[in-house]
Amino acid sequence: MLEVKTTDEKPVIAYSWVTSNERKALNEFEALIPGHAFVVGVWISDKQQAFLIPWREVKDAVCSGCRGSIDMLEFPELQRMGSGWDMRKLGKGWLK
Repeated sequence: MLEVKTTDEKPVIAYSWVTSNERKALNEFEALIPGHAFVVGVWISDKQQAFLIPWREVKDAVCSGCRGSIDMLEFPELQRMGSGWDMRKLGKGWLK
């Protein structure tokens, strides 16, 4: 499961940007198929970069009720592929 968040300012995703419905869906999917729920952060900068954020690594902080944000630069950058990003590595156990 992928949830996509975009920003054109700093490469961060505020915890509050992940809605309660999105959190619920990510948690349910993670419970069914562990390690396969992700947030894709897209930073619309000069380079238009995208980062793959495993939900299991950020869910406790995001769901804690505290204020904060996810720093996209702390996660693997997806490689550009035409006008989008290469997601093929996900099926090969890229983030085990």
